[in-house]
Amino acid sequence: MKLFGRPDEESREFGVRAGRVRDIGVRTAMLQFTFVTALTLVSALALALVYGLGGWLAIGGQLAAGDVVVLALLLTRLYAPLTALSNARVEIMSALVSFERVFEILDLKPLIQQKPDAVAIPPGNVSVEFDDVRFAYPSADKVSLASLEEVSTLDTRGGEEVLHGISFRVEPGQTVALVGSSGAGKSTIAQLLSRLYDVDSGAVRLGGTLPGSGLDVRDATFDSLRDTLGMVTQDGHLFHESIASNLRLARPDATEEDMWDAIRQAAWKP
Repeated sequence: MKLFGRPDEESREFGVRAGRVRDIGVRTAMLQFTFVTALTLVSALALALVYGLGGWLAIGGQLAAGDVVVLALLLTRLYAPLTALSNARVEIMSALVSFERVFEILDLKPLIQQKPDAVAIPPGNVSVEFDDVRFAYPSADKVSLASLEEVSTLDTRGGEEVLHGISFRVEPGQTVALVGSSGAGKSTIAQLLSRLYDVDSGAVRLGGTLPGSGLDVRDATFDSLRDTLGMVTQDGHLFHESIASNLRLARPDATEEDMWDAIRQAAWKP
């Protein structure tokens, strides 16, 4: 804010929002204090009534002294849970808000879905073919939620086309390097190949000995696509688990020897 030359305006805006939070907190605290105080007063008056009336009846021989003590204890046990209910409102409201956000995310339909009649990619080495591929990244309202992006509404504008009629073919065993400046579309091509996104037009095919004879990745099952393709991202990510758990992420049934073999193939040197 100092760099943008607006420290005073932002300070005033922060003061207004902080004042709202303060007012809500004070109002909530006063309501809770009033409820607890009223409940405690009623409990004390009821306890005094039990001891007073019960003591008078006990002196008159109409009630045993032990019964008066038992009634007082039962009354105490009754009001203790009622007092605890004063905090239940806050916990319930927090839980409802949390559930609402969780189910909002769970109900979001994935942009990429497997076709009901999807087929498996044949095992073995496969060729890669891009056939007149055109692609533009989808708008924000198709891939995310406003609550996750901390905005009131998501942008509905579609992205500009980033790939314009890309066509090439890579044969099995061939090594190909895509070279270009940042934003040229190298990562986008890799994401289309692994079907993190679907093409807008054209096709991405795997396998096939002749051009156009391979299987469109949109017609392949997710399991066979993951078994066929391996992708190493530019920035490595480790989950907050053990090294073994990270290595077993793609193959939970991998043995320790399998993991060491994967480490050796990654050119790790102890």
